Amino acid sequence: MNTQFAVETADRAIKSFAQGMIVYASGSSAVLDAWTFNWGAALGTGLGMAAMSILTSFASGSIFKKAASPASMLPPPAPR
Repeated sequence: MNTQFAVETADRAIKSFAQGMIVYASGSSAVLDAWTFNWGAALGTGLGMAAMSILTSFASGSIFKKAASPASMLPPPAPR
């Protein structure tokens, strides 16, 4: 694990968290009411998706490739 891998993994996890929040919000009602919205459930959905993203990044970076990258479809980074 290196700094680039950690940054890319965090970037993907943050995006997955946001997507989870959006998925939960879009499924709960047509209009988002901040006062009655179930924020705990939305955060739980976002955190669950972020955790899945992190696990997928570790699996993609360490199992399928010699060089660590959170996205298995990306080419390995150039040697320094």
